[in-house]
Amino acid sequence: MIMVFYGSGWAVSAAMMRSRPLWALAIASFAAAPLLAALTGSAEQYLAYAAALFLLMALPGFLLMRAARG
Repeated sequence: MIMVFYGSGWAVSAAMMRSRPLWALAIASFAAAPLLAALTGSAEQYLAYAAALFLLMALPGFLLMRAARG
């Protein structure tokens, strides 16, 4: 559920800024939600959620900060 809200936020930002990379991030967040839901109740859920958090939250934030410096 969290990934859906996160993807919604990026979709609004992408629409306002007309940015394809932000749309890709929004779509990837929406795609991660059912994949994480399918793993509910298993030990792999935590690993998958950690990977989603890193790939969809930490990495884009780092790339945006690096681009702002440059």
